[in-house]
Amino acid sequence: MKRRSDRSIGMKLLNAMMALLLLGSACFMLIVGLHVIAISALLVSVAGLATPVILSGEGIVDMISGFFEAILEGLLAIVEGITEFFSGLFS
Repeated sequence: MKRRSDRSIGMKLLNAMMALLLLGSACFMLIVGLHVIAISALLVSVAGLATPVILSGEGIVDMISGFFEAILEGLLAIVEGITEFFSGLFS
């Protein structure tokens, strides 16, 4: 995949939304149990993260590493948004 600075805002937003959906559905499944809605949300989030990675990947190793990179980038975008919100409150 492209490096972080080369990615568009839409791709960063997609990674953040799908990582948030992945975390939310995983937490929901841990608390409530396996339900069709939680499993479908989990599958949609994985598909949303994997599709751009697979389309831009050159080999299987690049696809796998790109998938985990997209998950981590989405999680970091969520954390970055939260910290910017709190820093904006106190500045």
